[in-house]
Amino acid sequence: MQAWHRMSNKNKGKALIVSNPYLPQLSGVPIVSQVMAMALMEVGWDVTVITELLLTGAEEEQACRHNLRVVRTKSSTALAIECRRADVVIMNGGCSRKVGLSCLLSRAKLIAWHQMAGTETSVGKLSKLLHSVASGRVNLHVGASETALKTRNPNGGGIVVYNPGRDCITKFAKERSETFTDRGIDFLYVGRIDRSKGVELFLDSLEQLQKDGMSFRAEIIGGGPLQNIVESRCKEFQNRSVRYLGQLNGETLANKYASSKYLVVPTTSGHREGFPLVVAESLAFGTPIISANSPELVEAVANCGELFEMDSKEGLVELLRRSLEPYCWEKYSVRCQPRFKLSFAEQVFKKSIVDIMSSCVFSRNNATI
Repeated sequence: MQAWHRMSNKNKGKALIVSNPYLPQLSGVPIVSQVMAMALMEVGWDVTVITELLLTGAEEEQACRHNLRVVRTKSSTALAIECRRADVVIMNGGCSRKVGLSCLLSRAKLIAWHQMAGTETSVGKLSKLLHSVASGRVNLHVGASETALKTRNPNGGGIVVYNPGRDCITKFAKERSETFTDRGIDFLYVGRIDRSKGVELFLDSLEQLQKDGMSFRAEIIGGGPLQNIVESRCKEFQNRSVRYLGQLNGETLANKYASSKYLVVPTTSGHREGFPLVVAESLAFGTPIISANSPELVEAVANCGELFEMDSKEGLVELLRRSLEPYCWEKYSVRCQPRFKLSFAEQVFKKSIVDIMSSCVFSRNNATI
């Protein structure tokens, strides 16, 4: 039994997680919110998730497969009521004015969980004043990276808790790393299929490699607004060297990580990228990263891959070409799994959540944790 399961009953409370969006949308914020909720429920917390994402009947049935209370509403009144019921509120995504002011009125403790770097975009004096008041209510700032914490909380303080890889995928890592010795896929893309993720830049770079006579295999996984365009472009490559596979998950996706030499993260969205879960998952399988130099990706990749200048096709082409050289993969691969186990394993994340929440509820100082 894990250490974070051995808490006494006095270390329990009522937690509210504010998450926009939330499951079944598959992106980093809702998945992290789900892991937070399940970690707290496993040790006896009463957990509610509130989100503005409304669902159809079929989606609602899918989303309620866990014994978790989810409130789907855009009502500020409902938010205020839920904050009043909670001992601790986690705003997953930073500090919103509505959540901060609701916690101020209800006297609930507030944790601002910063997923992305960047500055507050409020306009107008009243908006900035309300955001300042709401931010002043935060008891603890947590960053999904050092970059996010420093830019969103410039006054200092707070802690860093890296986002985990999804356990439904990374649980296969040790087995697959031992049995999948043939890394037949040179370059793997996993993520949302839209412009901000740089999937078109990735395809442009692969086209250049093909024109230069380079031999490679690449696969693209994910769904999104550009998926029809991506699927069509993949069919234009010779010998099906680039394939679009659509949305994959679980063991099927685990097999792709384990069969690939590199994960490519060609984001073009700068500070708004956040901390992609695919980076943590790739590390679990010993698969190094080729990434754009978005600040948080620089931190995430560390010495487990290589970086290119964001939006630079020439930079990405050069890295892809270099990565095909003998022994390049082995140099980075040996570093990946130790880094994952230390910082990105789901059990590490869960323990951090429970420790933070318990300290928050039973702190004697109501102003800070």
